[in-house]
Amino acid sequence: QLDGASGFDEIDEMKRHVKQVTEWQNRLEKVYSKFESDRDRDDLSKLEALHEETRSHGFRYKALVQLEQKLERAYSLQHRIRIWQDAETNESLKFVTNIVRDITKLKMRFPAVNDMLAFHRNLEMWVERANVAIRSRISVSEIESLIATGNTMKVDVSEYLEKLQSRVDVAKEWLQQF
Repeated sequence: QLDGASGFDEIDEMKRHVKQVTEWQNRLEKVYSKFESDRDRDDLSKLEALHEETRSHGFRYKALVQLEQKLERAYSLQHRIRIWQDAETNESLKFVTNIVRDITKLKMRFPAVNDMLAFHRNLEMWVERANVAIRSRISVSEIESLIATGNTMKVDVSEYLEKLQSRVDVAKEWLQQF
């Protein structure tokens, strides 16, 4: 038989747990709502801290399961980026595009993701400039600069480099005639 005081104590304890989880979910929503801005954010560490808090909640719930799945996807992506950064060989443009697609789907920012997005922006600008150099008239020194930059990238841009080098060779042959 329950006495009145202990029954109310259990209800109060349950209310405290519900309040704690509700406050946690509100903080989680605030982190999720900021995914679209500020390039220097580290959502991963914020989500890890929120996940650590759940140890005291005493039960699993849908938001926690979703957070764990999101963290697993983030760790997987972080691992793929690290492997790419440490690799001795260059990956394809498609590989970088696929990673950026996965970053977009994940909707999280953390240092490895920020670095990859910055690299991708630079890569896109380089490819755009290389295409312009291949299709139109541009100075030999600018093409050589594009080649030098392309040779330092951790991505296989050999298709562009060959075309750019061909342009430089043709230009130098033409200059030697005069």
